[in-house]
Amino acid sequence: MNSTSARTWKLRLALGAVSASLGVWAALSLAPRLFEAPDVVRVLDGGIDPERVLGERVRDLSALPPLSPDRLIERKPWSPVATAYFWPQLKGQGNNWEPHPILGARRRPHFESYLRHGEHPRGGYPVRCNALGMRDAELLANPDLRVLIAGDSQTEGVCANTESFANLWEARLRESFPDAGVEVLNAGQGGTSPWTYLNALEAYAGLEPDLFCPVFYGGNDFRGALELERFHRQRGAGKARYKADLQERLPDVTPGERQQEIDQAAYFLVNPRDREIGIEVWVALAMEMRRQCDALGCAFRPVYLPPAYNGQPEVFAERLRRIEEGWPQLHGELLELDRLVDAWISELAARDVPVLDLRPAIRAANEPLYWTRDLHLNLAGNAQVAQRLGALEAAPGGRPK
Repeated sequence: MNSTSARTWKLRLALGAVSASLGVWAALSLAPRLFEAPDVVRVLDGGIDPERVLGERVRDLSALPPLSPDRLIERKPWSPVATAYFWPQLKGQGNNWEPHPILGARRRPHFESYLRHGEHPRGGYPVRCNALGMRDAELLANPDLRVLIAGDSQTEGVCANTESFANLWEARLRESFPDAGVEVLNAGQGGTSPWTYLNALEAYAGLEPDLFCPVFYGGNDFRGALELERFHRQRGAGKARYKADLQERLPDVTPGERQQEIDQAAYFLVNPRDREIGIEVWVALAMEMRRQCDALGCAFRPVYLPPAYNGQPEVFAERLRRIEEGWPQLHGELLELDRLVDAWISELAARDVPVLDLRPAIRAANEPLYWTRDLHLNLAGNAQVAQRLGALEAAPGGRPK
């Protein structure tokens, strides 16, 4: 072998060694990821894709089990993949959250933190959880009246625990009944939907609440309920082309603004059939809550909370004008929300389930009731809701009728 050939072979051997080393490095680097809990690619813009999350073939709408107010469809269990998909908080918020077999996930018991918030009068607020992971104080041993409230981040509160409408209502009840043991438990969890409100009733049924109040939120609860409806019925993902439309037509919309009302409205524009399905899901879930409350001997009082643009359009007139100019159809869809809510309330009324509708009180208020940036209830908004909750029949010494 001449010197040129020898150098060529040496070069090849060297390159081979480098390639092998890179291969080993890549394998060692990727191996931990291969054995981690599944990190499912989120496709929430079009709704849940059961094939990605369940590994099962999706079914055509005509072949799906029907939604019925008389019997809820069978629910899928919380698998590791589904939990990772629906609860990104588990990975994105450190040790703040933990998996839960009924809820899917919950805040870690006794978790404490401090969240900064530029619009809060004190620039932020403390977060404290009790032994059940609720943003609330520890439970009373044998209360004369126990109310359980479920909801999303609007219910949990973008404020201190004592400033949430659940705790403010509790304070009002204690003033009215100073000699009784009264508690209102705030089981609200950010990023959830009415399916989780039902899960909360099931998870805390052993507490024997006297009154259960799920707070249905119009801003994104229809959309959230549809995502889990697709999951449980193996219905394929919806169309997601509105994402590009939002970026093109309304480039200045903030993520916080989108998540409260705009994403849901844009979703319905390209998935119009889901408007009616969304109403059906809300009715089915409310009636299942009613059945479970009846079995527990617990009063059931659903509450409806409107989102900011629908609840106080005059406060957000400039933003709504911007939306109307940039995307008139989306503006119209935001107004369409009342039709969906009215249909849901009417369906429940026909089944003797009254809803405490907060729209009149919110719209009659003479001050802003939502933070302007993230569009959650502000301190005045929480106080207004607590005042309206006082209209519900709740008193110690017996279960409300």
